[in-house]
Amino acid sequence: MDLRLVRSFMAVARHGSVTAAAGSLGLTQPALSQHLRIFAQSLGVPLFGRVGRQLELTDAGRQLVLALEPVLDQLERVIVSAASQHGAVEGTLRIGATHTYLSALVMPAAQALVDAHPGLDIQVFEFAAAEVDRSLLDGQIDLGLAFAKDAPKRIEQVPLFSETLALIAPAHKLPREQETVTLAQLGALPLALLPERFAMRRQIDAATQAAGIMLRPRLEGPSVEALLRAVLGGRLYTIASPLALHIAGTRRSGSFAGLAYAPLTHPGFGRTAALHRRRGRPDSPAATAFMDTLGKVIRDAAGSGYLIPG
Repeated sequence: MDLRLVRSFMAVARHGSVTAAAGSLGLTQPALSQHLRIFAQSLGVPLFGRVGRQLELTDAGRQLVLALEPVLDQLERVIVSAASQHGAVEGTLRIGATHTYLSALVMPAAQALVDAHPGLDIQVFEFAAAEVDRSLLDGQIDLGLAFAKDAPKRIEQVPLFSETLALIAPAHKLPREQETVTLAQLGALPLALLPERFAMRRQIDAATQAAGIMLRPRLEGPSVEALLRAVLGGRLYTIASPLALHIAGTRRSGSFAGLAYAPLTHPGFGRTAALHRRRGRPDSPAATAFMDTLGKVIRDAAGSGYLIPG
């Protein structure tokens, strides 16, 4: 059995579409469709049916997914264990993270690790929070960094630190340190926020709506960095992790000089960041070294007051 065909089938089963699965595997859609045809022909049973624009597993397909998952997990454990016997930090390590965590934490840790280990290559991918676990299950990445949330049972989450979302603006527009921003005041501000498809935006909306406040942002942008640039250039405010101002391990990068933050200590604005990985999968020496280095970067950020470790 060609394992490429098995991997393609499992990716489509998880994503429900050839387009999304092809993107996760780095394949073209025609190539992935061909994999599905060959795989189904070799088994002699249809594995998918089409419901609208989505693909839905047949009964045979669902049974095959349930049977293949433990087999593939065991195969991966054997391969990782064999490759880890000599203990060298080398090979390729693939890490996925949300935008802010990638910029503030993952990239400094990856740079330090590459400098220390000439035989190691690191690939870093940016994902929305909901995509991190799916990419782990697809085998696209080895480790993920996102905030803790409900996850598939095959995903393990290791808490790393706690943080409180904050109001970010030029320093002179924020209240003094001893003052707090009320939710009523927050609702009256001209805000720039991420769209609703982002988990952080949904968290912000849930926290304010629970207090009877409905936010109507004046601007929606595709990334936290884009929002920060909008805040620099006008009268807008944004809400994000304070780590957004801790880019590349510094309190303020030159690009965002002048911005500051005021923590929003109201209920619902706190969250916990976690390392995401496949449950039961042994860590390679490279993965272990990355987690150790990431811990040092997190402690540095904690020393600057951006988060609470553990």
